[in-house]
Amino acid sequence: MTGFGKAVAEADGKKITVEIKSLNSKQLDLSLRLPSLLRESEPDVRAEIAHTLERGKVEATVYVEQQGDDSVAHFNMPLIKAYKERLESMSVELGIPEPDDWYSVLMRLPDVMRSDVTTAASDAECEALLAATRGAVEGLMAFRRREGEKLERFFAQRIERIGELLREIDVHEQERVGRIRARIEEGLAKLTSVEIDRGRLEQEMIYYIEKLDVNEEKQRLAQHLNYFMETMGASSSQGKKLGFISQEIGREINTLGSKSNHAEMQKIVVRMKDELEQIVPMKAAFDHNYAKRLNGDNVMEGKTRWEMVEQLREDIRNFKKEKGVDRVVVLWAASTEVYVPIDMKYHGTLADLEAAMK
Repeated sequence: MTGFGKAVAEADGKKITVEIKSLNSKQLDLSLRLPSLLRESEPDVRAEIAHTLERGKVEATVYVEQQGDDSVAHFNMPLIKAYKERLESMSVELGIPEPDDWYSVLMRLPDVMRSDVTTAASDAECEALLAATRGAVEGLMAFRRREGEKLERFFAQRIERIGELLREIDVHEQERVGRIRARIEEGLAKLTSVEIDRGRLEQEMIYYIEKLDVNEEKQRLAQHLNYFMETMGASSSQGKKLGFISQEIGREINTLGSKSNHAEMQKIVVRMKDELEQIVPMKAAFDHNYAKRLNGDNVMEGKTRWEMVEQLREDIRNFKKEKGVDRVVVLWAASTEVYVPIDMKYHGTLADLEAAMK
């Protein structure tokens, strides 16, 4: 889940700022940038972040600023004074004028600035770093919670709507069985020259109608919907599990549609699918050769990359049409691809790139 957190702590005249941002990922992939002064605290910072953030591609950056008037750099006044006296003595001995701009001359001489930078952080600075890290992590988690609460409300509405549509099927189910029976008997009545065994007819009728019975599918679908809501309310991370449950919901809906044999029931199934598609993500264009550290199962299939490009375009067109929008903005957030050197044979022009994908 995406998020951002920032916190500041102060110690020994320094302001320590920690910024953490995260993107979606199945595992924790942590990238940490620390100034050399705080490098020894890297294991502690990593442990602090990993303890709370279970998943995500996480980037953490630490900045250190000197506070107040106590600068880490000072003028080396004794050396500057000695330089000036030597230059004045040289001017007298050589009979040359003294410089008009003493500042520019003296500031170019070696070691006129003295640095008091320490090579190791104090205990107070290390504690301030961990405190700022905890604050930034909490800020990111608060961001994630807000996003999660919105998703939870959205998913709950979709699941509730699928449950309402499932109950609508009951209205048409008995009517469907009666229609199927009437249609079969009407067809048999037209066969005037054939003698019908009514007992055998009833047996075949029962067998046929049982094959079209959807009670089991309705019960399983209802159980999956309840299980989805229960899982969503669990305290720990359940994203992967919710994905599996969504797939099972989709299978039961598809089975309902194939067995319904009734126009109104099939319309309800289509509306169920529309609700479910807002929970299950679209398939991605994925090539493991270019993203070694990732694996995906909800991916497009295509013989060439150009076929996947066309599928992406079709998804965008359908989204635009279904949502009734005039314009679609696509944000590219991937950052895990391997480096591919530029080859003008393939990357020189757009036409070269499209030809290579085909």
